[in-house]
Amino acid sequence: MKFAARIRAGLRSWLGIKEPEPTRDQIAPGLKIDPTAFVYFGSQPIIARPIHAPKLFPGVVPDNANAPVLANDAGLACGPHFVAMDSEQFAPLWSWLQDVNSGLGFPGYAYLSQLTQRSEYRSPAETMASEMTREWIQLKTKGTTEETDDSDERQADDAAPPPPPPKDSAEEDDADARMDDDGAEPAVSEADKKIEDLEAALEEFKVREHFRRVIEQDWFFGRSQLFLDVDPSGADVEQEDETPRTSVQPVVLRTVPLMIDPQGVPKGSLRGFKVIEPIWTTPYYYNATDPTAKDFYKPIAWFVLGQKIHASRLLTFVAREVPDLLKPAYNFGGISMSQLMEPYVFQWLRTRNSVSDLIHTFSIIKLATNMTAVLAGTTGAAKGLMDRMKLFTQNRDNQGVFLLDKNQEELGQEAVPLSGLGELQAQAQEHMAAPTHIPLVKLLGVTPTGLNASSEGEIKVFYDYVRSQQQIYSPHLQTVLEVIQLHLFGHVDDSITFEWVPLTSPSIKELAEIRKADADTGVAYVNAGVVSADEERQRLIADPNSGYTGLSGSAPEPPNPGVDPETGLPIEGPPGEGGGAPPFGEKPGGESTDE
Repeated sequence: MKFAARIRAGLRSWLGIKEPEPTRDQIAPGLKIDPTAFVYFGSQPIIARPIHAPKLFPGVVPDNANAPVLANDAGLACGPHFVAMDSEQFAPLWSWLQDVNSGLGFPGYAYLSQLTQRSEYRSPAETMASEMTREWIQLKTKGTTEETDDSDERQADDAAPPPPPPKDSAEEDDADARMDDDGAEPAVSEADKKIEDLEAALEEFKVREHFRRVIEQDWFFGRSQLFLDVDPSGADVEQEDETPRTSVQPVVLRTVPLMIDPQGVPKGSLRGFKVIEPIWTTPYYYNATDPTAKDFYKPIAWFVLGQKIHASRLLTFVAREVPDLLKPAYNFGGISMSQLMEPYVFQWLRTRNSVSDLIHTFSIIKLATNMTAVLAGTTGAAKGLMDRMKLFTQNRDNQGVFLLDKNQEELGQEAVPLSGLGELQAQAQEHMAAPTHIPLVKLLGVTPTGLNASSEGEIKVFYDYVRSQQQIYSPHLQTVLEVIQLHLFGHVDDSITFEWVPLTSPSIKELAEIRKADADTGVAYVNAGVVSADEERQRLIADPNSGYTGLSGSAPEPPNPGVDPETGLPIEGPPGEGGGAPPFGEKPGGESTDE
């Protein structure tokens, strides 16, 4: 038959006759299996997912522009839409591929958005975001430096008003005494007034809430962005040269860099902040030619639903960066915590379902009966037996009765031992906390068991981890504070800084011990002449935990030499041996006043 077929093919070729199209009956039925069917059978071999650009949401890139990262899945061997896992249609298949490949490859924002609906992925992100912003920040002033530019000093001298005439020392003492007698509070310094205004502005612009959402989205998607909405046309002051400001459209203005100075952010020009999810943005341009440049693989501008915005106006937060080779595939974001947790969550869900199924059917009822008629194929025998089993299964409970032939039938039960299932399920659940660094008592509410068991050490280590994560967001938070200062004051006060408030606070006993140590240190410094009594008093007033923040005025005068501070009688003998003034903080004879 093969020889005859070759003869026919040769004749058709010689005569120029085309090969006839095969009929439908001649086509051998092939096995074409939908790849998604392997999700339910678990027999799909491990596929190496190629690195490709993510599929962007329609409208992110304008129709007349080309972004550096665009999806191109048509050339894949398994089909044009099979590995583009940012499609909801293939979410189950992506889940299975993530299980066998341990989470390699970018899953896409659509799938990551779906994961936010599960508590296993949402709870860690909300817990970390809440802990990082729970105590928030504390604004403070740092010491001024003497290293000032000569021109700035001259300008400050020219602009400063003439100094008031010097006062007699007696007049100053009388003024201080009058202030103390009247009980008037000391005037608030300019720095303190600025800090009060800054704190009010942080509340007004909801900066704390914005950063909490930024942290959540960074854990959900691997990237989050904060838009600085600055509109110079809405400033409430004119330029110093009294020239009118140029009217620039906000859309055009967003394409130019944002200068953190009075020209870039005039006073009263800040309209607010906006958190933007990464699904709406993609880089406009980035440097991929010079690894020594500062902007290497760092976008200088972004497309935000078709609008070009400069990177300086769109603060980008990425806590877990990927190598440069993978940045385009991840849309210049990082690895989300949801992606890192997927292998652990899948194992937990599988264990939970297996334990649930095992508990649901941990026992099997067996019936020993005469099967001769059924095996012989007697008509109606099998149906009668099956109807009998169905009736028993449907009405099986503690109130039911099963009738047996005591001579030919026997009813029994086979049970599977359930010991150890609780430990296995608990271990699978605890493994989910591994990539998050969150203690079980915080994430799952699981308290340690055993004698003298405590989570205090784990909580302390977790707070150290939170402290390190807060430093990732500090540079952008500093930028936000500078923009708000320009909006409020028209300039940036370099003496104003911030620090993250520690999550731990000392107990009453620990606070008393700290005060005792500070008091001993202060006494030693005063006696050694390192600081004066007034400077130590100012330290007590500035320390919120000292208990003496309400003090005012200068420190009391030290005891007179040669006079007992308690009796007022003169002390005989040389100083230090019963005569003269005793050291600060001691009674005559070397006894300490601290009882």
